[in-house]
Amino acid sequence: MFERYRRAPLYLLPLPPLVLLAVAHLGDVTYRLPWLAAINRVTRDIVSPPFVVALIALGVVLAIVLVGRLELDDIGLDRDDAARGIGLTLMTWFGAQVLAVLPRVVSEDPIAIHGSWLRGEGLHNAGTVLLMLGLAALIDVALVGFLLVQLYLRWHQDGKRSVQGLRAALLVTVLLADLTMLILAGLHSSDRVLLVILAASTVIAVLLCWIYIRTGNLFFTIGVHTLLLAPTPLVAGIRGEPQWFHSLTIGIVAILWTLLWPAGKR
Repeated sequence: MFERYRRAPLYLLPLPPLVLLAVAHLGDVTYRLPWLAAINRVTRDIVSPPFVVALIALGVVLAIVLVGRLELDDIGLDRDDAARGIGLTLMTWFGAQVLAVLPRVVSEDPIAIHGSWLRGEGLHNAGTVLLMLGLAALIDVALVGFLLVQLYLRWHQDGKRSVQGLRAALLVTVLLADLTMLILAGLHSSDRVLLVILAASTVIAVLLCWIYIRTGNLFFTIGVHTLLLAPTPLVAGIRGEPQWFHSLTIGIVAILWTLLWPAGKR
């Protein structure tokens, strides 16, 4: 599975997750930094302070990886996979638009443009997608591309124990992803909201790990993660246009592409 990847020194294993948790802990503090706030104003909210911080943190994580004498290929960032990953991400978004209009077709309601575009929220949508792309890239590189693989390489053995090692690595990765999302949500959220966030985070983390295990393409994993957080629908779906519905369509299409992934093509 991941046997072709090289193992990082043991002392490096906790560093990328710690960088991720530090960024999550910063939260809204980034908006108080003058130079980040200035970038935010100049770009008309497209480049937000958390996105810049996530980008810097991603650079730190990649530096840690290189210090550990690993290549970018060892964390799933193979340049040869980029075109396919980006292409599948775009196909996932397009497929989700088709899936989203089905309830309207069945109920014979007219197909309509999503309300966010009609309200002139194009720049806001772009800023949201960019922010979620930065967060998704940081989370997926630190936890899925690095930690999941490195834990598997240390815990797996041939045969049955290989499956047990994968399960253990998956459990630790999902728990850290949940902790990250709870920190991002903040302590001001109600218990009910935190439980919903925890449940959604767990499902998303398991899905992303499964996509990467199945495809070995971290670019596609990051793309799906971005769309799950910011589906940016073009067409209106069910009434009320809840985000969970459009995220659900993204997830369904992503699972379909993953199931259709050629066996052994990683």
